[in-house]
Amino acid sequence: VWGQHSYVGGEAVLDRLERAIDAKEFGGDQPRIWITETGVGAAHAGSKRSHDPEALRLGCRRLHEQLAEWYRDPRVDAAFQYSFREDDLFPVGLVSTLA
Repeated sequence: VWGQHSYVGGEAVLDRLERAIDAKEFGGDQPRIWITETGVGAAHAGSKRSHDPEALRLGCRRLHEQLAEWYRDPRVDAAFQYSFREDDLFPVGLVSTLA
């Protein structure tokens, strides 16, 4: 199993990871992929993000689209939400601490 972090607002990493896996010889079944952290917002400690209601709705819609894409990918077995409630120092949760 290969683990990968991916956040809406950050770099889309799944295609690059799958190319890296495909470039290696594993002698049989290809490794499975787990998205071990996902969330909405740039995944950098101390970074800021907008708390505008429309921007938050857009982030949730984009996360839904990304989760649906991973669901359709036969190599992705699991995706885990990093945090439901926002952390003020790591702003990737779905619910703000300001609300």
